[in-house]
Amino acid sequence: MFIENGSDAAQPTLFTEVSSRFGRDMAQALGFVDIGWIWETDANHCMTWFSETFETVTGFSRFDLLGKSRIEILNAAHRDDLRIISHIHDLKAHRPFRNFLYQIDGEHGHSRWLVVSGEPRFDGVGNFLGYVGTGRDVTDMFDIRKSLEAMQNEIDEKNEIIRSICEHVDTGILVFDPNDKLVIANARQREIFRMTEEQVASGTPLKTYLERLYDNGHRETGVDLERAEQVESWMENYTHASLNFETKLQDGRVLS
Repeated sequence: MFIENGSDAAQPTLFTEVSSRFGRDMAQALGFVDIGWIWETDANHCMTWFSETFETVTGFSRFDLLGKSRIEILNAAHRDDLRIISHIHDLKAHRPFRNFLYQIDGEHGHSRWLVVSGEPRFDGVGNFLGYVGTGRDVTDMFDIRKSLEAMQNEIDEKNEIIRSICEHVDTGILVFDPNDKLVIANARQREIFRMTEEQVASGTPLKTYLERLYDNGHRETGVDLERAEQVESWMENYTHASLNFETKLQDGRVLS
């Protein structure tokens, strides 16, 4: 096994390098879309070579991985992961694989998320020689996703507090989001309009809510419209104002 020396390689250079070492057919089979480095294993799946760009992209030393079995590395870190187990089966069966995602841990809590693809190599009589593959680092994508998930969790917690407060207010409260999806319909609102929690579940579209309002016998004062016409009228009022219309209930009360 050996280490390549040289400067950072652009993708055309990586393609040329694979073509030179393993043949143009192998280079074309691997594809070179958003590729960070090239790697090679032997017949026992031990890492035998990385392009220099591996260290540049990931921050890991190639020396720490050379000679180690890819299967042992994956087993040690992800022994119970069914997706990893399936991937190892592919390796043992010498099947090509594409865009396999996994996490690799280094020293001092340093870890990276990597995506790799690989093509098996065989000699002239069909003996397995190992894999040649490409890799890229997608850690930044995961960091962004984690930040977004944390922000969403914070928003959800605050919304839950608001829902809890609204639920105990003695005034009917109805809130729709910018996409006209129901967010809050508190207990007093459900009582006034005689709706069940299922009828005003979070995420209910405004039009569906208005149709249920009509089906429960609620009408505008002095107006006798068919269901579709009434709902369309309410939708138009909501679009241009905020549903500020009088609604006559079946018991004769008028809400405004």
